[in-house]
Amino acid sequence: MKDARPPFVGAGFDDPRFILLYSHWNNIRPPGSVPSRRAIDPIEIFRLLPIIWLCDYCESKDTFRFRLAGEEICAPYQRNIKGMTLDQMFDGDRFVYANTQLKKTALDPCINLVSGFKVWNVDRYNDGMRLILPLLTDGIPGIVAITIAIPSVTPEETDFDETMLTAHAFPIPA
Repeated sequence: MKDARPPFVGAGFDDPRFILLYSHWNNIRPPGSVPSRRAIDPIEIFRLLPIIWLCDYCESKDTFRFRLAGEEICAPYQRNIKGMTLDQMFDGDRFVYANTQLKKTALDPCINLVSGFKVWNVDRYNDGMRLILPLLTDGIPGIVAITIAIPSVTPEETDFDETMLTAHAFPIPA
């Protein structure tokens, strides 16, 4: 029997949107493994669609390609980012950090939570938190993630500083 309680509850990631995505992901996955992207049911997680994104790992480029991104994820780019690769969206240290976090989640499957970054939301920068979960599509590793914005006391963009970021990796439950 799979444990239904998210392993990150109590670690500062108790937002109901994280719990909804984790619960759906946990319900559709085989015990001790990761689910197929095709098993995701958008009706079950419709509240998350504006903040959800899915990527597939592109081994030839050693990065990820966006398969889908909700409107709140696309808004800062003022375009649909479907089909773009991570290296087309970020450069330098931002790319290295993001690519490393996604690879850690998809290639050595784990539950990954990241906080401490800024995210554009409607008309200002807010503090961001992200839940990243592994998926498989026809044997190709990928991820499903949500990014949430939390009102910030410093609503301006800051230079990328990896030391400000916090990442928590949890093993896939049995």
